[in-house]
Amino acid sequence: MKNYLWKINKENLKKTNLNLYLKFLKRVYRINLDKDFTKIWRWSIENPKIFWKSIWDVTKIKGNCGKVLLKTSNIFLNKKLFQKTKIN
Repeated sequence: MKNYLWKINKENLKKTNLNLYLKFLKRVYRINLDKDFTKIWRWSIENPKIFWKSIWDVTKIKGNCGKVLLKTSNIFLNKKLFQKTKIN
């Protein structure tokens, strides 16, 4: 038996942002992560473009996310999210 400092009850768990996000992923992106934190973390690292697009969608950010969802770099601070494409 695991000893927990604190454990959320099932009714409150259903209302958490993380649970709502997981339901959104399942409904919209057909991704089922079984409410497993390790799976969620691994998926977000292995699929950064889908992850950040899903965050954009679930939070209903107002604006245009542009054509470039993620510009990668070996240096964390040089990564760019939702970079707008220049229009001539």
